[in-house]
Amino acid sequence: MRSSPGGAAVRLKDIARVELGSKDYDFVGRYNGKSATLVGIFLQPGANAIEVAETVKDRLQALSRGFPAGLSYSIAYDTTRFVEVSIREVVKTLAEAMLLVFLVVYLFLQNWRATLIPIIAVPVSLIGTFAGLLLLGYSINTLTLFGMVLAIGIVVDDAIVVLENVERIMHEEKLNAREAAIIAMREVSGPVIAIVLVLVSVFVPIAFLGGLTGELYRQFAITISIAVAISGVVALTLTPSLCVLMLKREHRQPGRFFTAFNDWFRRVTHATRAA
Repeated sequence: MRSSPGGAAVRLKDIARVELGSKDYDFVGRYNGKSATLVGIFLQPGANAIEVAETVKDRLQALSRGFPAGLSYSIAYDTTRFVEVSIREVVKTLAEAMLLVFLVVYLFLQNWRATLIPIIAVPVSLIGTFAGLLLLGYSINTLTLFGMVLAIGIVVDDAIVVLENVERIMHEEKLNAREAAIIAMREVSGPVIAIVLVLVSVFVPIAFLGGLTGELYRQFAITISIAVAISGVVALTLTPSLCVLMLKREHRQPGRFFTAFNDWFRRVTHATRAA
């Protein structure tokens, strides 16, 4: 505790009782009514919860082979189970969103070749988003996956804008896919770039929020911003190329269902304009 120049020293044992005890005595460790030693595992900042949990489980299983008789371990509370369920549900929502995109595009375009184009373009944008998050040091978690779910509806819009314009020019001006794509890109390149810039200008400022709220929203905002930027590049490059490769000048009549749907949609459109 203290020493003097003459060599005298005051030791801890001189003024206190020293013993090996618990950190605190506010609780007693029990599991299923039996005495137990409770050990908590806490994550370091930036650590992957699921990876840490798997590592701890593997280590405990390896150590348990050398436990003395009567000693065993059990995981009483595992927070990563909720993380895994959340991620699983978000992935399920991603699949449902992709299915809805496919059905809506096919319902209005009524051409399976045209429907495949946004279905191909959307995964390219999402995979590019994962790569962007990796470069920025972010992990795949509930927030980033939730941003992906919302980004699907945004990234598909750019591809649909290009696709529908190519289809319109092909049918109205009786041009092949290559000529229609060239004309269409002259018309929609500016609007696509404007869409990307507007959306990015909305979400990027959120990434600069401070405090706990900013920390939560930052990953969400960056995920959507990256997805939107990549979808714009895909819409200006990959989508017109796919249109040239996959679209054909077809003049077949739609089936009964699509004929009835087109008539109903036309009536609703006229009624809306009249109102």
